[in-house]
Amino acid sequence: MAILAARKLKHNIQITQPSRSYILSLSATAREHNGVLRRLRGECMDFKASVVIAVYNGVRELELVLTGFRRQSRREFEVVIADDGSGPEMRAFVELFARDSPFPMQYVSQPDDGFRKCRILNEAVRASSAPYLIFIDADCIPHPNFVQAHLEQRVPRTVLCGRRVNLSPGMSRALTPQDVLAGKLDGFPPRLVLDALLGRAGHLEEGLEIQNQGLRRWLHRRAEPVLFGCNYSLEKTLLEEVNGFNEDFVDYWGEDMELGYRLRAAGAELRWVRHSAIQYHLYHAPRAKTARSCELLERARIAPRPICSNGLRRLEIKDTESAIGPTLSESAFPKELADYLVADNPRLVELRRRKLR
Repeated sequence: MAILAARKLKHNIQITQPSRSYILSLSATAREHNGVLRRLRGECMDFKASVVIAVYNGVRELELVLTGFRRQSRREFEVVIADDGSGPEMRAFVELFARDSPFPMQYVSQPDDGFRKCRILNEAVRASSAPYLIFIDADCIPHPNFVQAHLEQRVPRTVLCGRRVNLSPGMSRALTPQDVLAGKLDGFPPRLVLDALLGRAGHLEEGLEIQNQGLRRWLHRRAEPVLFGCNYSLEKTLLEEVNGFNEDFVDYWGEDMELGYRLRAAGAELRWVRHSAIQYHLYHAPRAKTARSCELLERARIAPRPICSNGLRRLEIKDTESAIGPTLSESAFPKELADYLVADNPRLVELRRRKLR
């Protein structure tokens, strides 16, 4: 790839060391603020959102995704790359892309020690500058109104959950950054429609953008919102209340849905942002689940607790048995309701089981 063949840029690069991982921020002008290095263009930007992208290798795919963010209709965001131990080519690519990126970027990384996605996501949350977080995978190309949809539909104590269009293997291989910039994924391009008719692409309906909010709600009135890690957003303080991502997940699968269960247990509402926050998923071979991840997810499904013990903070198990952490206790969240939601009483456990069957 030409962008990787270019020589290493001599930017004003500063690196800090937060417990074996590092934060890299790039720009012509940089300064330290509150212990986290921010990338600035002219005056300090008032970020409305931090877009967090978890990545492991896959430089080509990440370039397509970041190219999609060049076309966003709303520009008040930064991008935080959360790298779970990719090779040196990933850092080189991020440095080069950041040279002329229209949005500020931060890069957090850690050594490759197996699947530790939740750990690096927690590092990215700590490094993020905005009060609102939008999460997207490094193989999902955003529609031009992706950020706008998440920002405009933001509601306090609510998690916005989206889906994705699944591209065919052939289209995924053939797609270039120039295609993304030219808008060749927007709407329903003929190749995508043909792939869907032949069964090579999936969930084509998720690419239909519907402006009418009432119609969107009516279409999904019977579908229970589910938090998928590729497409969701929430307030940073809400994620902090539940202690962030559960680092007990050290194998692929389930860490996103487990977070959704904990957020519901904390009293948050999950709400669809389908047909609004659209994205296109690049094909890859299916990955295998593990018994350990399935067990962690099932435990959270049957008897969810809002706070995980191994997240943004390291907590004793007894500290996670109450829904009221330091942030919740200062909020207007009713104490009797919080106690009821978290108490291991048979009535609540049985209600959860019935609802999730």
